[in-house]
Amino acid sequence: MAASQVKGSRLGAALSAAGVVGLKPPAYASVSHLVVYAQTHVVPTLDALPGVDDVKCCSASKGTRDSGDGVDGGHETGPQARGGSGGADLVRGLHLEWSYTARKGLTMAMGRIRLDAQDDRVLLRDGGPGGADAVVLDADCAYGRPAMVVDSGEVWFQDLACDWWFIADSIAAWLRLALAALGIGAWMLMYTPTGLDRVTLQWMQIFAPSRVIDVQPRGVDEGLEHASPHRACRD
Repeated sequence: MAASQVKGSRLGAALSAAGVVGLKPPAYASVSHLVVYAQTHVVPTLDALPGVDDVKCCSASKGTRDSGDGVDGGHETGPQARGGSGGADLVRGLHLEWSYTARKGLTMAMGRIRLDAQDDRVLLRDGGPGGADAVVLDADCAYGRPAMVVDSGEVWFQDLACDWWFIADSIAAWLRLALAALGIGAWMLMYTPTGLDRVTLQWMQIFAPSRVIDVQPRGVDEGLEHASPHRACRD
């Protein structure tokens, strides 16, 4: 079932009624608060939609205080660092995924958001953007990998061509973008010159139209002061 066939359907009406079109995670929230938002707002909203099923959301936590994003040696930067728990974030990971079943019974994996638990995060020593140390946030991402630069706390995305592209100032800001996009398809490609594939774009126009924006990709030389991408080989 093509995404375009859903427009104007019972799903379209339900999306408007459920407020999915205007779903906006709280600004300047900590990672912990965003995880709670996913559990208390995103999951119930998705569960209430016709055709949406198999919504799974789990988080990993550890009862010790650490840096704002639960990453040893990591740093929160920008407004996100000043909001939320003030350095008491206990959440170490999040895994949210959901599917959509069309009228003919075809079930499609629609959205996936994963923030690896701290103990599972892989350190890229000198392997991040510009040769910086970086921590991989989702090692199982099928179309690239997001990583946090240790020194700055910024989150960059490495595509399958091994080029790095800036996404957000912090893990909290990246997670907020992921939740706003509902993790649909290869949503992070929105921040690369390749852009979203046609299918992902169509589904995002239905479920998360506020995220279908004209994003100007920022390459590593541009971002570590900002225009051409830096090529860094995978391990």
